[in-house]
Amino acid sequence: MSVTYCVVRFFNRERELSILDDLYDFQTSSLVVLYGRRRVGKTELVREFIRCKKSIYLLVEAKTEKLLLRDLEDSMERVLGIRPRLDSWDDFFC
Repeated sequence: MSVTYCVVRFFNRERELSILDDLYDFQTSSLVVLYGRRRVGKTELVREFIRCKKSIYLLVEAKTEKLLLRDLEDSMERVLGIRPRLDSWDDFFC
């Protein structure tokens, strides 16, 4: 019986990771939007970037606003140790 392993490696994104690291090191806050064609590695780039950082990753799926905000509250509680009350996106961004 043979077993085949598939190892997915992250590579060829040093420039993009460097740009994200530079933004991360700024003393002010930033909002970074990644966009591009499907299946080019946007999600993996983000996951690699936040791998060893205190961070929140929110995947916006086809859910109601209330459920997305609850997911964000859960993530913020895990990372920050406090649970904010987010009734709207304005509560988060303001």
